[in-house]
Amino acid sequence: MSLSDMYNWAYSQVSRQYARQDISMTSYKADNGATIIQIVENHNSPNMKAKGVDPNTAPTIAWFEVTTKGALYRSDDGGANFYLVANHQ
Repeated sequence: MSLSDMYNWAYSQVSRQYARQDISMTSYKADNGATIIQIVENHNSPNMKAKGVDPNTAPTIAWFEVTTKGALYRSDDGGANFYLVANHQ
């Protein structure tokens, strides 16, 4: 699975709350080979600017872990605890 595919998969978990332009993502490889993805609000998008959000902040929405076995886990508490949200078919 490509990094782009992983980003799209993680985005599918927050797409009801955020337009794609209203988030940004970064990632890194963990020691166990998993890809860790952080999704943050993009306060420089036109949508966010129209809402009057602070452009000097970028709150984290969620963290995701894509395992080498194709499982997608989510954390809503800064990466302290992850729970399974999907498996790659």
